[in-house]
Amino acid sequence: FIDEFEKKFAAFCGTRYAISCSNGTVSLHLIMLGLGIGPGDEVIMPTLTYIATAPAEEKVTSEILADSVQVNPVIIRNILSQLKKADLITVKRGQGGATIIKPFDQLSLFDVYRAVDSVKDGVLFSFHENPNPNCPVGRNIHNILDDKLLRVQQAMENELKAITLAEVLQDADKYLANK
Repeated sequence: FIDEFEKKFAAFCGTRYAISCSNGTVSLHLIMLGLGIGPGDEVIMPTLTYIATAPAEEKVTSEILADSVQVNPVIIRNILSQLKKADLITVKRGQGGATIIKPFDQLSLFDVYRAVDSVKDGVLFSFHENPNPNCPVGRNIHNILDDKLLRVQQAMENELKAITLAEVLQDADKYLANK
C-alpha cells in the first residue's frame, strides 16, 4: 500500500520519488534535510560565523548575536553555554564576549550539531513510540521507516563532518566583501 501510494504521489507531483511519513513532524524533518537545513542552522552557524568574523576589538555578546539572527538573547545564551560545554568556544561573563577556541579548519558542522544536543539517544528522527497496533501502517511504521531514517541521518552526519567552519568562512568572506 505505501509503495503504491508513494509512486502515485510522486507521479502526481511530477517527481521521481516521494516518501510518505507517519506525521507532520517527520515530514518537516525530511523537508528541512532535503533543503539542507539542519538542527541549529538558523542560529548556530550565523552565531559562529559572526564570532569568527568580528573584529578583534569587538566583544561579541549574546545581545549582539541575538540581534544579528533576530532571536531572544536567552536562546543565544543557551546555545553559547552548550558550545562552551563542548569546548568549542570560551565565554567571558558579563559584556566580555565569546571566542572560538578550536582552529576553524578543525571545527566541523558535526561538532556543532553534537554540541547543541540535536540528537537524543543517538537518534535524530523519533516518532510514534506507541503506534496503533490495530492500524496496518501504525503497527509496521517502525519496520517501514526506521532504517530509512537512520540512513538519512547517517548521510547528513557524514556531510556535516565534511564541512568545517573554515569552509563556511570562505563563503562568508565572498558575501561579506560585497556588503
